Amino acid sequence: MARFGGDEFVTLLTDIHVEADIKQYLRRMQKVFSSPFQVNEIEFELSASIGISVYPCDAKNYNTLLDQADKAMYYAKKHEMPYYFYRDISTDRT
Repeated sequence: MARFGGDEFVTLLTDIHVEADIKQYLRRMQKVFSSPFQVNEIEFELSASIGISVYPCDAKNYNTLLDQADKAMYYAKKHEMPYYFYRDISTDRT
């Protein structure tokens, strides 16, 4: 995981072969964000909107994968969802 800019972070998962593996990783991330963090006796609650793009289904190069994940993330934010797969944007009728 690396900070991409502002409040955006990028995680590159390798050796993922099925969507269930991605969802398992997402559940672990959501568990981390579900507990408040404490810094100098001040409690902080965090949330995350996660956009997912998958190589080679959604794109075949780094820049396009990032762009597709970014679009999915903004879609997740707009619809108050914890995560969203890029490929689902074109099929969603909301």
